[in-house]
Amino acid sequence: RSSDTICICGGGFLGSLWTVEDDMVLSIIEKRSENKIVIAPQSIFFYENDTERMNRFKTVYGAHKNLTLYVREENSFAVSTALLSGTNCRVRKCPDMVLSLKVPLRKKIARTNKVLLCLRTDKERVLPEEHKALIHSKVKAAGFECKEISTVIPTAISALGRKRKLSALLAEFSSARLVIADRLHAMLFAYITETPCILFDNISRKVSGVYEWIKDCGSVRYCDSFDEDALCFDLPRGTRKDFSAEFMPLIEELEK
Repeated sequence: RSSDTICICGGGFLGSLWTVEDDMVLSIIEKRSENKIVIAPQSIFFYENDTERMNRFKTVYGAHKNLTLYVREENSFAVSTALLSGTNCRVRKCPDMVLSLKVPLRKKIARTNKVLLCLRTDKERVLPEEHKALIHSKVKAAGFECKEISTVIPTAISALGRKRKLSALLAEFSSARLVIADRLHAMLFAYITETPCILFDNISRKVSGVYEWIKDCGSVRYCDSFDEDALCFDLPRGTRKDFSAEFMPLIEELEK
């Protein structure tokens, strides 16, 4: 119905990188011009020469009469506000949705000798493949077990199974000695379980952008480029911040 609010999930798929998902969102905005639409915290990235997609973004988003776009880092905020200046579209900053989770700390899970390696293998990867082998050797030389994991599950998950899968993944993060990652949500899972993390960026720099929300926690070390000396295995457990206040504008927007 035209009186319904449409909420589009957050993520990192707006712009040039993931065109199928970007086209889906553009289609919804175009076809539901009478509905209020709220897009949960997203990252937006355009290749410099992708003027066609940038212009479509500006035209479609700017033409909608009741659209609020939430972005989760400064790069996306700068891009979207520049393209949508003078239009009806409202652009707001809000943390990634993972930071809204109220996850109890797993004090009873002992830290193991395991280092989790969560690195991208897709078009967003920046870290060369050969560095993965070097990380493996450094971890083993330091006397730790290295385990490769992913925050992406390539199969369908039932609604009933989602909490169980998430709980198991968080338990694995909780028990790790260290996480080495270039995936945004690996960083955030490490953060909410207070697990030390060494962090590298991705092509859109959304990882370093979202890192700004949590950079004072003490347990996440961001590396702008690969450096063997950055592989520190004695980072402290960090402290979590309550982001409830930062999510209030989004909550109030959905309740209007």
